[in-house]
Amino acid sequence: MSDNQVRIPKYARAGVAFAGVEIQDTFILLGGVLVGFIAGAFLNLGIKAFVGIPIICYLANTWYLDWKEDAPAGHLTAMLFRLGFKGYSRAFPTANMVYVGDSNALNPASHTLIAKSLQDAVRQGDQ
Repeated sequence: MSDNQVRIPKYARAGVAFAGVEIQDTFILLGGVLVGFIAGAFLNLGIKAFVGIPIICYLANTWYLDWKEDAPAGHLTAMLFRLGFKGYSRAFPTANMVYVGDSNALNPASHTLIAKSLQDAVRQGDQ
């Protein structure tokens, strides 16, 4: 084997890497470059916008990636669900959904299945 070292980006997968991370994780930086160009060229904010906005977005992107590394899997989805911005499915569109009903099962045959499983559990506990 060769002694050549290959540097693998921190969050690399099979996709395209940019600035050491996956392209999908650099949207803040890429958006900042675009906003900086528009603000610098069309709003006449000059070098402050051309350089300042991308630098601020780069720092925000590194903060986001550090936070993403320390957060458990699914943390962002769970937080957005709690705040009501994202749902898990059509059955759970937001955390604020209140379901009104009784405790009766929709399938009457399930009552006999539950009773049978409870009897089996009691029998196994006795043995």
